[in-house]
Amino acid sequence: MSKVRYPLQDLVTVRRIREDAAKRAVSQARNDLAAARRRVEEAREACERFRVWRIEEEKRSFERIERRDISLERLEEQKQEVRVLRDQQGEHEQAILDAEAEVVACERRLAERTSEHRTAQKDLEKLEEHRQIWSDEQAGILARKEEDEMDDFRVAPRVAP
Repeated sequence: MSKVRYPLQDLVTVRRIREDAAKRAVSQARNDLAAARRRVEEAREACERFRVWRIEEEKRSFERIERRDISLERLEEQKQEVRVLRDQQGEHEQAILDAEAEVVACERRLAERTSEHRTAQKDLEKLEEHRQIWSDEQAGILARKEEDEMDDFRVAPRVAP
């Protein structure tokens, strides 16, 4: 007797595909989070390098004009140069904040993808459990049929006349 195909096999296949896609989405979200964390570290390092350079540059700049008679115009230019450097420092600090915000967004996406994966796993597991129950029932039905067929071939005992 041929084996009966599980009636919900197509649904099992779809759920397996969804679970695999959800697993890949979790993996991608983890990779995105790791990359975002690296960008935060890179932004912090760049900011710190710039800060150290900026402070030294300001010192060098003021040392060049120290103890000299300079015009008010040149002093204003000097102050403007310092403001520009400090604005650039602020841009570096904003880059850190932006990168940190991206980490938070990536963490949220990872949590969502993980939840979606768990749901997909549970959906697949439920269907797999149902398939096992159905398979056990089919095996019982088949065993009963085989038993009935065997009963048809059994020879009745002879009765002595």
